[in-house]
Amino acid sequence: MKIDGPKGPTPPPTDGAQGVEGPGQTGATSEPGEAFADKLGGPGGPGGPGGPSGPGGSDPIASIAADLKAGRITPEQAVERVIETATADGLPANAPESLRARIREQLQSLVGDDPYLASRARRVGVKTPGDVEEG
Repeated sequence: MKIDGPKGPTPPPTDGAQGVEGPGQTGATSEPGEAFADKLGGPGGPGGPGGPSGPGGSDPIASIAADLKAGRITPEQAVERVIETATADGLPANAPESLRARIREQLQSLVGDDPYLASRARRVGVKTPGDVEEG
């Protein structure tokens, strides 16, 4: 018995048989739907004008880092501003203030308790609760 080598794929039928459409044939009779960008919120959606990287959009974290580097704010103020940015801009506009306050409190706690976040805070000069003062 002889075994032949691999064969390429067989093309689909193009005559409409078996419900398969050929090139240039469309079964759609309805109007085209919304554009993908429109589904994301139109020009003001993510990445559009006013979006994270669009015209008029600014990176709040880069702004905080620039203020810290220039000495306009302390490291503690920088961390507080990052937390405020996360709770103000990172949540839906209709999120209740009680939820924002709870998340803000949890983030402040994490900065001291989480080893990774604490190391990031210490890197910019923040003393965390785990730091031991040498006397």
